[in-house]
Amino acid sequence: MDYYGRDGVQKGLVALLAARPASLRFEALSPTGDSLGLLVSDGRWFTSFQRGDEVCYVGPACPANVARLLPLPLPTEAVVRILLGEAPLIEYRDSQVTFNRRTGHYDVTLDGMTRGERQVISVSPEDRMPRRVVVARDDEPLYQVDFSDLRPVGEALLPMRIRFQMPSRRVDLSLAYRDVLTDFEELTPEMFLFDCPKGTVPTTLHCD
Repeated sequence: MDYYGRDGVQKGLVALLAARPASLRFEALSPTGDSLGLLVSDGRWFTSFQRGDEVCYVGPACPANVARLLPLPLPTEAVVRILLGEAPLIEYRDSQVTFNRRTGHYDVTLDGMTRGERQVISVSPEDRMPRRVVVARDDEPLYQVDFSDLRPVGEALLPMRIRFQMPSRRVDLSLAYRDVLTDFEELTPEMFLFDCPKGTVPTTLHCD
């Protein structure tokens, strides 16, 4: 993972578990594989702990809370869709599909329920998978997601590289997958639950 943001540059190894619709487990690892920080969410509640801290954070799984460790300030359902190579969708009132001769992709344009909001999803005609997602409001980009290096993993086709950019918050996050498993039968709800370690102080973070 490579992250460029207002608080500097961070690079490192991470372990991710994601399950539809909104379950997420994110663990930051040291070069030797030791856990540095952990965030888990079942889509409704989250727990976050960083090694060495005396405080363990818990609270509703709103974008601001989840982004404290995983710099994707979006609802957990949208985060999971991105991690799985899918386009998160805005609420929309109208849609149209056009062929983009410049990119060779189909552009699916969604006009949002929110005034001035629009989403464009660039879809490859070969595999019908998204390659770029842009969400804008009043022609100002809110965020952009790029999917590349798609490879078959089990019965799925997944991007090995994902880049997420949010200009207003100066977020530029790149993920490069190394080992990917898609055997969701091995995932259990307990994997997305986490009790604060003994000796830490559970502290509730509320959403604004």
